[in-house]
Amino acid sequence: MAFGTEFAIRAARQNSGGTVVTAAGSFHNIPFVSETLVVAVPELISDTIRARYDPGPSARGIVSAGGDIVIRPSPDQIGLFAYAVMGTISSTQINSAYRHISVPTQTLFGSAIGITPFTLLKYPGVGTSDMQFTDSCLNRLAIEIVAGQYLRATANWMCRISSLTAQSSGSFVEAAEYTWNQVSLSLGGAALTDWEALTFTIDNGLEFVPTLDGTTVNRLLLRNAFRQINIAGTADLPDLDEWNTFRAGSLTTLDATIEGTSISSGNVETLRFIVPAFRYSAFPISAPGPNRTTVGFEGRAVYHQGSGLAMQITVINTRTGY
Repeated sequence: MAFGTEFAIRAARQNSGGTVVTAAGSFHNIPFVSETLVVAVPELISDTIRARYDPGPSARGIVSAGGDIVIRPSPDQIGLFAYAVMGTISSTQINSAYRHISVPTQTLFGSAIGITPFTLLKYPGVGTSDMQFTDSCLNRLAIEIVAGQYLRATANWMCRISSLTAQSSGSFVEAAEYTWNQVSLSLGGAALTDWEALTFTIDNGLEFVPTLDGTTVNRLLLRNAFRQINIAGTADLPDLDEWNTFRAGSLTTLDATIEGTSISSGNVETLRFIVPAFRYSAFPISAPGPNRTTVGFEGRAVYHQGSGLAMQITVINTRTGY
């Protein structure tokens, strides 16, 4: 009998496509809320008519894997997810802490893999084997900040190869998870306190591509669309200032900084999103009833020529690197 409390998920960055990570020390143990990381084996059913009402013979289709991992972002593990979805990371020591900066990659990881791949291990709570997912790419990451709650992130993984391997082990870092009251926002350089919820969604637009290579797995995992960085949330309506910004189609800077526990003098556990050019795409003001009016706004990070990027994610913690 299996219980969710006995499941475990671990992740390690691969140096190349198709090469599974085997070193136990390379894996990060991921505390998670829920997961849907599963293998899909579609059935190919013949459509030929055989003078009967039953369908024809069948065969196994292309085997793939993927799904969502829902986490509560903490200083330790969020750096891995930032790296995985952005495709780059630069780590610098600052006294007894480390600053990790991730920006959206502008290069192809390899001819068959669009972005940095990872090996994922999932222990299903029973038996002595892990489910192993190789060439796992983080297609989409949504990080939600809601007043009165822990932060929440949903990571959608696409995995090219699946198999079983010997059960692994490791300890979990007991890092404090970020909460809403640790967040400070600024828009256009001015402090902002009117937003009640905020979600950053980075979507890489990845797609599986099967080829006639004699295998039953997808050969390629590549981009098939522009990368999209969308920003949505719920705002109070004290005035029409933000509606005017929306109406004018103006670009403005957006900075969301989450600070946790002090690491050392001058260094604090940090998760920071910097968008140098944010534009509203929707700011609908309406009265659906007699209640307090809020606005469910939408927008996106526009590529900023001067900065050479659309968004930067900075993580400060005690981990030397990813």
